[in-house]
Amino acid sequence: RALGTSAEIRLGVLSGRTEARTLIGTPGLAGPPGSHVGAGTLSFRYDSFDQRLFPSQGSYGRLDAMASSTTLGADSGYRVGSASLTHVLTAGESVWTGSLEGGASSSGDTIPYHDQFKLGGLFRFSGYPVNSLVGAEYALGVLQYRHRLGYLFETLGTAAWGGFTAETGNVYRRIDGSSARGTLWGGSLVVRVGS
Repeated sequence: RALGTSAEIRLGVLSGRTEARTLIGTPGLAGPPGSHVGAGTLSFRYDSFDQRLFPSQGSYGRLDAMASSTTLGADSGYRVGSASLTHVLTAGESVWTGSLEGGASSSGDTIPYHDQFKLGGLFRFSGYPVNSLVGAEYALGVLQYRHRLGYLFETLGTAAWGGFTAETGNVYRRIDGSSARGTLWGGSLVVRVGS
């Protein structure tokens, strides 16, 4: 259901089967090769960004919750939720983007691999391999800065941008049992072309 022009909320039920295959890594780490899923879902989105890619102003927020239930056909019952908030500010030729996000699951429950949080890769702990940090809880804060270096095609608004990102947080209750103490840091230097 749409809530004005900037927000929506959705309720749903999902049912099906998952298939997991290990292509790289420790066989069996992802759990059984197949499982049944059945859950109630809640999703909320708020979006006031001025453009989808490379916004220069606005905010974006999301809230997702899922309750897996054997009554709906799942192999096990558990709850998972996550939320994020991003805000963009422009000052002259510079754009600052800050975001906070996190997720958690019901304590004591075993969460299947397909519903665990996966981080690692560009802007989600840069420097770590994509989706290499897997766990039942996480927190992530990202600060991005970009500065317009110049226009490539001013009529079309296409410009070259340079900047950086700084990322901090951690992934907890990791599926591989590795330590999650302390804070992880990541970052990147970025050159982009956008219109």
